[in-house]
Amino acid sequence: MVEYSSFLDNLEQAINHQKFYDELLEQLFSEHDEVFDDECDEDEEDFDEEIDYQDRFVVEYLELKARYEKLHRILVKYDAGTLEFEPDSPIELLKSQAKIMGEYLYILETRAEIENIDLDLDED
Repeated sequence: MVEYSSFLDNLEQAINHQKFYDELLEQLFSEHDEVFDDECDEDEEDFDEEIDYQDRFVVEYLELKARYEKLHRILVKYDAGTLEFEPDSPIELLKSQAKIMGEYLYILETRAEIENIDLDLDED
């Protein structure tokens, strides 16, 4: 029960982080959108917002995935004794970070499946 509770706490934190980043990105992109508002009619704005949302989602996913994979490689090399430097942070903290990042990737992948957002950019 404690592990499940911890998982739910981590899940809630990841969801809150997602909401925070969505709001932050929305603020950052709102300035960009205001420049082009005069040139777009209402239908085009709705379409652009949907594309922007999906594009931002994919960018966030790809950035997180790249960072997770890099951290994962560092942890594997550390455990194998082949890492060429000593991390500044304790290894257990880095392992916890990788675990949370992996859970967050899972959340984004699940949302993408539910919301029909294509994350398989390599497939034709």
